[in-house]
Amino acid sequence: MKAIVAKYLAPTTHRGSRIKVFAEEWDAIVESMDYEMDFDHQARDMAYRLLEEYCPREEGERRPAYKLIKGTLPDGDLVFCLGQFN
Repeated sequence: MKAIVAKYLAPTTHRGSRIKVFAEEWDAIVESMDYEMDFDHQARDMAYRLLEEYCPREEGERRPAYKLIKGTLPDGDLVFCLGQFN
């Protein structure tokens, strides 16, 4: 089973708040926080983009091949696990 983790990166003296989305053996996506969106929504959008990069849709498919099921790790990071549509 593949899990995608979304981690909040606190601001530094050089950069604002960011979100990092990653999975084992996949390249990470890091983006600045979009303060017009909440963290969960932006993290889910980023997780879907990461999923699309490594698990593209079949030709002609309109929806993603998988849905993402959200959970929270003990340290507060979000985790998305892959579930199949029925």
